[in-house]
Amino acid sequence: MTSLKELENANRRLTILELLAGDDDGRTSARLLYQALPHVNTMHRPTLQQVREDLLWLEKRLLVQLTVAGEETFAQLTQRGKEVADGQDSVDGVDDPKRLP
Repeated sequence: MTSLKELENANRRLTILELLAGDDDGRTSARLLYQALPHVNTMHRPTLQQVREDLLWLEKRLLVQLTVAGEETFAQLTQRGKEVADGQDSVDGVDDPKRLP
């Protein structure tokens, strides 16, 4: 059985991918994602560290590419990440947008 925390994590990861997919070049900083998440979905109030951990999790699954410049982490959406955000592919641990109301 999936825990509430796992469901929240999966939904937050999808929201991150969707935010990146909505950006013109599919790239933004962890800090901007952190600031945007509560405005897009009020159930998401992660810490900046949680956003960075989600980005590392997504990178391990080849959904984003990360670069670090100084103290800032930047995420670039990959083709596979876009496909997951669009519901054309699925990854365990990321919500499927087709299943959401």
